[in-house]
Amino acid sequence: QIAGTSAIWVLSVAFGLYMLGLGSLMFHLAPYLTDEGFSLRTATILLSIWGVGDLVGRLPWGLLIERASVKYSAVAAFLVSSLAVLFIYLAGGHLLAAMGALLFFGLAIPGTATMQEVFLANYYGRPSLGRVRSITLPIVSLSSAAGAPLAGHIYDATGSYHWAFVMSATFFVLGSLA
Repeated sequence: QIAGTSAIWVLSVAFGLYMLGLGSLMFHLAPYLTDEGFSLRTATILLSIWGVGDLVGRLPWGLLIERASVKYSAVAAFLVSSLAVLFIYLAGGHLLAAMGALLFFGLAIPGTATMQEVFLANYYGRPSLGRVRSITLPIVSLSSAAGAPLAGHIYDATGSYHWAFVMSATFFVLGSLA
């Protein structure tokens, strides 16, 4: 019955696209940063800044979801994530810019996980979450898993992360439209 609704598939595609974009970045940020001239140690510290942003960003996104439409909150999170990808790319090998961009990226990311759960609970009810997640989770997980190899193939074909970043930002924007 749940699988017969269009909403489950729209939400699966939206969050699947988001995770495809995120998966393509997560595993390639350290190599990208070293390609931009940062040492592996500095790249690791920069990724830790992303983690701090992720931790700090959970509360504001949670508060936003409680006070605003989860649909518009999700669109905002997807678009802010796309903007964060642009900031990371533009930061290049500049340390302070990279720190700010990765902190911003970290602040953008955590809202989507919570929003997905709230979307599903609001639409289908909490008692149905197990059945709903059994449909959405494989799609979202496979999308996330496909992101890293896809970005790797793009890098191998072009010798640059430019198009992988464009792809990631595009997936975030497409997810916001779904």
